[in-house]
Amino acid sequence: VLRRWTGSETLDVTQPNTSAEVPINPNNRFTRNGQPETADGSSFAERMLKEESMQRMFEKGSLTTSHACVAAARDAQVNLAGLFEEMNLPSFESELIPLISFPTKLAQACLHLRLAYVKKIKDPEMLIIDQMIDDLKIGIGLACTLKRQYEAFLAPDP
Repeated sequence: VLRRWTGSETLDVTQPNTSAEVPINPNNRFTRNGQPETADGSSFAERMLKEESMQRMFEKGSLTTSHACVAAARDAQVNLAGLFEEMNLPSFESELIPLISFPTKLAQACLHLRLAYVKKIKDPEMLIIDQMIDDLKIGIGLACTLKRQYEAFLAPDP
């Protein structure tokens, strides 16, 4: 699902999407003929920032769901390691690493984009400055939360 959503086989959120895929949230964008717009070559991180409601949905819904899923998979990997070994089943740790690191990479890319935007602005009004500060606070807070979760997942098993 993440590969299709990002438009990248490697889950690279900074890779420009050059395919004719529809935008992240096709319900919000339609051309004059009623057909959904196609992707504009922007990266997944850029599209997340442009489509603010999608960003909130991702932060609240998808991050929570993916965190719970990865936590359950990691717990199974740790708690059932003996059974996996006994039945000669492979570890699925290599599949968990991209899922664990995806939210962190996305948060980092979004912060880089926000900071790049801040550098480009000349003589902004106070309202814009306040909004940018609020956006950065939220982004940094989210990044810190994700980093703590990432470190907890990668901590050595007991």
